[in-house]
Amino acid sequence: MPRKAKPTAFFDKKAQRWRARYKVKLPGTYGSEEEAQRAADLASHEDLIGTPAEREEMTVAQFAELWMQVERRNAEGDIVPGIFAVGRDKPTMRHNAERISTFVDRYGSLKLAEIDREIAQTFWLDYKGRGPALRAMFNDALAFGKVTSNPFARLGLDRRNQKKRVQGRKRIQALTSEEVDRLAAMSDSVVGVRYRPMFRAAIIFAAYSGLRFGEQAALHWDDIDFANNRIVVHKQWRTKDREYAPLKAREQMTEADGRTIILYRRAELALREIEETYGRDFSTQSDDPELIFTTPRGRRLNHGNHYYYWSRIRSAFLATLDDKRVAQLRGNNDDQTALHWHDLRHYHASQLMNVGHRSADVAKQLGHADATLVEELYGHTYEAEALERLRALDPSPPKKGSKRGSVRQASDA
Repeated sequence: MPRKAKPTAFFDKKAQRWRARYKVKLPGTYGSEEEAQRAADLASHEDLIGTPAEREEMTVAQFAELWMQVERRNAEGDIVPGIFAVGRDKPTMRHNAERISTFVDRYGSLKLAEIDREIAQTFWLDYKGRGPALRAMFNDALAFGKVTSNPFARLGLDRRNQKKRVQGRKRIQALTSEEVDRLAAMSDSVVGVRYRPMFRAAIIFAAYSGLRFGEQAALHWDDIDFANNRIVVHKQWRTKDREYAPLKAREQMTEADGRTIILYRRAELALREIEETYGRDFSTQSDDPELIFTTPRGRRLNHGNHYYYWSRIRSAFLATLDDKRVAQLRGNNDDQTALHWHDLRHYHASQLMNVGHRSADVAKQLGHADATLVEELYGHTYEAEALERLRALDPSPPKKGSKRGSVRQASDA
């Protein structure tokens, strides 16, 4: 008679963390033996795990409902504690339910496997007190075979790691102009015919305006001054609050006038493409009929419906790059997602710095209140060009017999 498999926890010496085993070694690592043992116990409930196909199709909302079950009926019809309620008291379960509710409202329709580190990082930053509960939920999803990794694990988003994150952004090598064009062109092969021009233009506009996602999503046609090549940014859309919010850099704008930035040629062409393809009355949002960037049905963009298309375009684009370039886009940090939508803003800032704009001017275009942040985040991008300029203008006197003149001599000539 075959021996029954037993769920166990064991210490992985190589990773220096605890792992779980049930029949096979389970994915994921844990900080304590208790966590690993709990994961192994969960994996042993094969009657609730479902088939591999069922696991892949489970949505965030479906798993959250299962995860929050305080009680359930077993095969014999008896009422027993919920599978994930074992070892947790009712106040903890209620606390967790409150902490994950906003995430479920926003991303409940996505499959568990579609939640990646970019979504996790964005949500954790928006709702700092709710990340730990979601990390616990995805730990259980990992143990239950619903996902292959926990996107909320080891994000390093506490205050002690603020400086580390800035340094991490500095290590990311910005996209090139050719890569931005190829990224936008991916819309033609990934997005449906009706929506291709809109999303392609949205990528180009983001790369050549430097607007944040919320600011771009809130733009109206009357915010664009084509005659004077200006954009007036009045507000930003906050998905978590489902309402408009003031701009971040309040010192650089007035409530009446907003923040005025330059409409560069490539961004203007992107807007013209939208105008020619869809017209100015494409928005079906009753309270926002002048919206420029919308969904295929003319509804307001939010992080959820936008990410549906962006994640597919990004995946298709990254598949065309070699491993070295992908590593550069994530700052050579395996825990960092390669290529966020925000990296289009990073590209814009890098381009402005590369052509010699002052940090204060770039800060105004980006909506930063402090030019120091621009120096910290983007100053490294033009260091190579600056070194070349410094090398070319050698201030030292020429050696005897040398044909090279000093800076003064060159300028006098």
